[in-house]
Amino acid sequence: MDEHRQKGAKVPKAAQDYYEKLVPFSYNQGRLGFFGLVKRVLFFFIGLKKPIPREPSSCNHMKIWAVKSTALASENLMLAFAAHGFDSCPMEGMDSLRVQRLLNLPSDALVTMVLAVGKRRPDGVTLPRIREDRALHVKEV
Repeated sequence: MDEHRQKGAKVPKAAQDYYEKLVPFSYNQGRLGFFGLVKRVLFFFIGLKKPIPREPSSCNHMKIWAVKSTALASENLMLAFAAHGFDSCPMEGMDSLRVQRLLNLPSDALVTMVLAVGKRRPDGVTLPRIREDRALHVKEV
């Protein structure tokens, strides 16, 4: 927000309120997660009367939010790669500690996935693909 103001841009009040009030309230967990616990109780009672976003109200919820956001961003990145002629593959199950060291990430960083990206070989896939009957997996109602 400050960068925009320094450049002379007029920041709409709704955007200013969102980033200066709502975001800190939503993502702050407080010391030892106490504020998150207060928010969880508050949201429970408000939620009895009307729909309300209830998370993140703990550090664990923050990690889940980060993983979901990363997965959505990765999906968009993979679509962009495909649009430019590259193939990609998301990978879990990697050695996250080695990835952290390789990328000089802090020890508390959460490595969600690794994307393998490259140009497809001219002769395509090296092994034949196995296709099962669609009726085995798709049930139309």
